[in-house]
Amino acid sequence: MTVSVRPFHREDALTITRLADDKILADTIGLPHPYEVSHAEEWIRSHPSLWEADEEYNFAIE
Repeated sequence: MTVSVRPFHREDALTITRLADDKILADTIGLPHPYEVSHAEEWIRSHPSLWEADEEYNFAIE
């Protein structure tokens, strides 16, 4: 089995929304609820500046 990592793409926003829109998860890790596509798109857009600032490195797993 091969596992790959890649940067998130805008096309991932629907999947992220589906996975993150859980009240228990939101309460546990501080996500907004309901979690909307706009939240996922904003999070994905934040990645380049976070990488540049050496603060976060977020990758999708395939």
